[in-house]
Amino acid sequence: MTNRPLTEAEAKEALDYHPFARDAVVFAVHTPNPVLGLSTAQIRDIYGGTVTDWQQVGGSAGPIIVLDRDADESMRRLVLIKLLEGRPVQAQAITLAAARDMIAALEKTPSAIGYSSLGLLRIQRPRDVQMMTLDGVTANSAAVAGGAYPWELTFGLVHGREASPSVRRFVDWVQGPAGRRVLEGYDYVAVAR
Repeated sequence: MTNRPLTEAEAKEALDYHPFARDAVVFAVHTPNPVLGLSTAQIRDIYGGTVTDWQQVGGSAGPIIVLDRDADESMRRLVLIKLLEGRPVQAQAITLAAARDMIAALEKTPSAIGYSSLGLLRIQRPRDVQMMTLDGVTANSAAVAGGAYPWELTFGLVHGREASPSVRRFVDWVQGPAGRRVLEGYDYVAVAR
């Protein structure tokens, strides 16, 4: 499974790519935090390092602990850097290696802000993590499908062209009605074949 399209080099390999779901990338905070929504401009300022205290965005006084992912991680490259309009992250940030590490750090770090796929938040159900609205929009499958929430990733299954029949049956199941029901249960937008 991948959360990014194949690279040009990968596309030249004997691989088949099957997009199956779209998922929102959301910003989240450690709870309790009175700031439950930010604007894109405020996110840019936080990750850009010009806003460093929650009081600057309407919260209680205290430092914002910025959580980030590795520079080559696809969610970061395809969503965060795009949201930042290509500007680098200038905030003093804690860099995490895996998506699950981000959620664990959000859950254990007071005053933290980070980002995750909505589906992973729904699957893991962290106790002390609250998803934020962005520009007044709550991320969910309807907002992604309707275009109201533009910050998303497409997930795809990748296999060799000579894949076994069982692999092909699994891909068909994921893209079929039963797989769609499972995906929609976690707020993913199922992608039509």
